[in-house]
Amino acid sequence: MRLQTSYRPGNIRGLVDVCILNQLEELTKTGNSWLTDEHIKGLIFDTLAAGM
Repeated sequence: MRLQTSYRPGNIRGLVDVCILNQLEELTKTGNSWLTDEHIKGLIFDTLAAGM
């Protein structure tokens, strides 16, 4: 995901950064995360569709 390359810890720019932060925290703790890149993309698409 492109936003992961520009993500900087401590600099939350929006919903995607919050998702990436949670994903990385879970990966660090358990080595696995249910919040995949596909889940994040789906959340963003759903949020945009709901706004329309």
